[in-house]
Amino acid sequence: MIKFLTSAAFRTDAFIHSHLGRKYGALLTFGLIADIGQRVLGAPKQIASHQHLVGTALAVVLEFGLLIHQVAEIYERLGFREQPLPADD
Repeated sequence: MIKFLTSAAFRTDAFIHSHLGRKYGALLTFGLIADIGQRVLGAPKQIASHQHLVGTALAVVLEFGLLIHQVAEIYERLGFREQPLPADD
């Protein structure tokens, strides 16, 4: 099941990227930035209700991680990465 889902996601991502190119990466990046901004601006209302505090914080942290991943993906696809990263010891 996991292999099927990840394979389908990989193929779909490759298909969209091959048709939209850099616009696809930019769209994903700007979408994440807009969503993070919306969550941060809406946070005061969510935080007023303490039951939503943890969920809001986790969502923002997750989206920051996704944004970092997306920007790194753009960096790699644009060909800036010339040599492999060092292995973890």
